[in-house]
Amino acid sequence: MLPLCHRIRDGRPHLLLLGFPIPDAIDGPPMQLHWQAMRVPPLARSPRAGFRAKDVGWRETDRRTTFAPDNRIEWVASDNWSEANAHARGRFAERLLAKKILLIGAGALGSAVSEMLVRGGARRMVICDSDTFEHGNLSRHTLTMGDEHASKAASLAARLTMASAHVRVDSVDAEFPELTPEQQASISTCNLILDCTAKDDVLSGIEAYGWVEDAYVVSMSFGWHLHRLYIVGAPAREFTRSAVTGLLAPLVQKDLANHETEGLLREGPGCWHPVFPGRTDDAWMMAAAGVKELERLIERGPDGVQGAMYRWTEADGFEGVSRQVLTP
Repeated sequence: MLPLCHRIRDGRPHLLLLGFPIPDAIDGPPMQLHWQAMRVPPLARSPRAGFRAKDVGWRETDRRTTFAPDNRIEWVASDNWSEANAHARGRFAERLLAKKILLIGAGALGSAVSEMLVRGGARRMVICDSDTFEHGNLSRHTLTMGDEHASKAASLAARLTMASAHVRVDSVDAEFPELTPEQQASISTCNLILDCTAKDDVLSGIEAYGWVEDAYVVSMSFGWHLHRLYIVGAPAREFTRSAVTGLLAPLVQKDLANHETEGLLREGPGCWHPVFPGRTDDAWMMAAAGVKELERLIERGPDGVQGAMYRWTEADGFEGVSRQVLTP
C-alpha cells in the first residue's frame, strides 16, 4: 500500500478498488472478480511533526491521520458492467452475437429488430437507410420526437449505442446499394445482412453485391395489418431476388386478395402506401418472432434457401402466433 500512497499524495481523494474472486456456484472455482470501490481521503502531504520523510515516517503519519482507527471507510457503490454479467439474463445464441450485422432499412421493423438484437448482446452493427424520421413514424418506431427530421440511420445508431455498453453501431445515410466507396468500406466486413425494407430493388442489390465468403442474408417483411411476417434466409452466395419472390409472391397475393375491399388510407401519420395501417403491439410482436427465426436460421447454419411465415391467429379475439415453414 505504501508505494501506492506515495503516488497519490496530491491533496485529493482517490478511489481504491478491492477485487474479490466470485464463483458461479457455492464452493466452485472463481469465475470472475467483483470490484468493490472505496474512497481514500486526501493523504498527508508532509510527515507528522517529529517524523522523518522516510517510509516509517509516512506510514505512521497515515496511520494516525487518514487511516486512524476511528475513521470510517467510505464505500462507493459499484456495478459489474462486464459483457457476461450485463447480458446474463437475456443473451441470444453466441453464434448470432458473433456476427457483424448490416441492417438495411431502419423503419418500424428494422428499429424493433435491431433493438432486440442489441439488448440481447449483439456486438457489431451497421444501420443503412437514407430516410429521415418524421412525426408519422412515431406510431410504430422506436425513435422519438427528439429525432424528428433527423437521419433514421444515425438516430437509430445513437439510440442503440446507448442501449448497451458492449456494442458498436455505425450508420450509413444512403439508399442501398447506391453507396460511396467510403460507405462500401463500412459494410464490407458484415457477415449477417438483414433486409427490412420490403423493396425488390434492394433484394436485387443484395444479390449482386460482393459480400464476404461466410455472409448470410435474411429478408423480413410485414403482411397486411401487420398480421403476417415473411422471412427468407440463405447464404449470400445462394441469395437471389427470385428465390425470395418465388417463396413469398403467392402468400402476398393471397394476403392482398383477402383485403381487396379495404381502401388504402390517405397519406398521414404512420399510414402511406404501400406501408399499410397496423398497430404497434402487432409490429413489435412480429419483430420479436422475426428475431427468434433469425436466431434459428443462424444456429442451424447454411442450408440453402429457407423461409417461414409467422401468422397472427385468432378464435375469439387474439389467440397467438403460429409458424409455417415455406418450402422452395
